[in-house]
Amino acid sequence: MEVGGDFRGDGWGRMFDKIGIAFASNGPSSDHRQYLALGGLGFLLGDGRLSYGRENIVETYYNANVWRGLFAAFDLQYIVHPGYNRDRGPGGAQLKISRGLLIRRLSTEKDVSTIYG
Repeated sequence: MEVGGDFRGDGWGRMFDKIGIAFASNGPSSDHRQYLALGGLGFLLGDGRLSYGRENIVETYYNANVWRGLFAAFDLQYIVHPGYNRDRGPGGAQLKISRGLLIRRLSTEKDVSTIYG
């Protein structure tokens, strides 16, 4: 299950910025859960002692337009029962800071002729 949304920064005078929040709750199938409980290993899961609990994640972010298509993003995640294991949680908070360049895809021929023409 997942639910979330985001808002553009028009309301605070930063029309290219976005702020968002999301919640996700997930778990493995009963067969995979049994495999992990019996000591099975996965790519990121499994230590032979699974005390099953649904993994619940709350995430929020702010994406800021720094300059002409250059964006900086701040992302905060809080994870309860990481790896579907009640003995491992909560996972605490994680803050990610990233930067990137947004290259917009032009949607009409008029847009292309305005820029290239």
